[in-house]
Amino acid sequence: LDGKAPDAPRVLARAKGGQLEIGWSHQDEEEIFRWVVSHRRGGAWEYAIASQQERSLSVPLFTVDMAAVERAGGPDSIAAVEGLILPVTEVAVTAVDRAGNAAPLSGGTLTLE
Repeated sequence: LDGKAPDAPRVLARAKGGQLEIGWSHQDEEEIFRWVVSHRRGGAWEYAIASQQERSLSVPLFTVDMAAVERAGGPDSIAAVEGLILPVTEVAVTAVDRAGNAAPLSGGTLTLE
């Protein structure tokens, strides 16, 4: 097993409909075993493990903070939706080789218009 991590992948994220499409590529794709695709929504990161062949993942661009809805007393108690809608604000992808070496994260903060 080697200790050399792969280079960081190139990442592109774009909104399409109500989804955020996260795509990636790598200069040495045959060396990559898995991809770890992460996105941040509110203060929490979520991630998915993608196979070597996959090059994209779609996630909902916005979700409703159901914990905040419950804290407010349920849907009938909500006066305004501000603060309840959680957009994806950051994405990151890392490449992992068969030895378990992980590339540096690649991605960044999103600006949603």
